[in-house]
Amino acid sequence: MHHRRVLAPTVFSTAWAFVDHQVIPPGASAGPYQHEKIEEVYFVMEGMGQVQIGSQQAAIRQGDAFPVLLNEMCSLTNSRDADLELLVIGVALDKEE
Repeated sequence: MHHRRVLAPTVFSTAWAFVDHQVIPPGASAGPYQHEKIEEVYFVMEGMGQVQIGSQQAAIRQGDAFPVLLNEMCSLTNSRDADLELLVIGVALDKEE
């Protein structure tokens, strides 16, 4: 998986925590993970795959967006033959965290 922080918390004066660019190669996955103090919004820029949030699973594809709320367990899987590319926006519960 390729991951880079596009904008760090120091850029924002609000509770926005980060903007990340994430690429999951074919056959790879990310997670499961859980955040106690950050919610995230994912936007699928390219590709197709699966997201599991808690016990719910769904197919995702280019143009889809979905939230991951506080304390939700999330994992992403790319079972296709092309990269799954995502834009991830993190919003902190508390700017100081």
